[in-house]
Amino acid sequence: MADIVAVTLLTFRDMIRKISPPWLATGNNEAVLYSGHAMIDATGAATQAGVLSRFPGLVDYQTLPYIGKERRIRRGIYEDDATYANRLRSWLSDHPYRGGPYAMLQQLYLHYSPFGFPIQLIYRTGKRYTLDPLTGEVTTDLIAWSPDGTPTRWAQWWLVFTTDIFTFPLDEDGTNDIKAIPIEWNAAHAVGHLAIMQSSAEFWSTPSPSTWDSPAPELWDSAIGPVYIDLV
Repeated sequence: MADIVAVTLLTFRDMIRKISPPWLATGNNEAVLYSGHAMIDATGAATQAGVLSRFPGLVDYQTLPYIGKERRIRRGIYEDDATYANRLRSWLSDHPYRGGPYAMLQQLYLHYSPFGFPIQLIYRTGKRYTLDPLTGEVTTDLIAWSPDGTPTRWAQWWLVFTTDIFTFPLDEDGTNDIKAIPIEWNAAHAVGHLAIMQSSAEFWSTPSPSTWDSPAPELWDSAIGPVYIDLV
């Protein structure tokens, strides 16, 4: 295995001093050359930082709003710089799966990762996708599910958050933030619904989706039913 050789890159101001004759490398002449080439170094550093800024978080986080708009990934009001930069880095591999359950859950996992709470995505067929808040892994199973039988509303899903991080009633910004990712990462033909449960609550008798318009507390192990938000 060949030895790794460290190479020191000279700046323009170092290089000009190195290649100048003695009468230019000392005194006032040296100061003039140094100041002029220091400006060239600064221009080069700024140009390099400008190029690298297209990569989220590589240099700093100042360009995140522009990158997010270009890549069609909205920043949530709960997201810090590092979390949002992480979502922006995977945009090219995420967008082809936009509209599918895994892409939506991955976006939600990254968006809420500082808080880490369980999320379930249940389709009208009863197929359930459960997101592990610690690892981001998704598992699937089938549950008994009894949505309405309207033929024109066959493409539906229900998203269930189990958490206490939200303060109710939500203001307009809070409501829009919760709805943003489910709506923007939804398939164009599907109708989505969202329910937010207390962290102490869990399914013990799977409620019919119709009960979420006026929650039935007896279907939960909490005295308070879920908060229902229609994603229309």
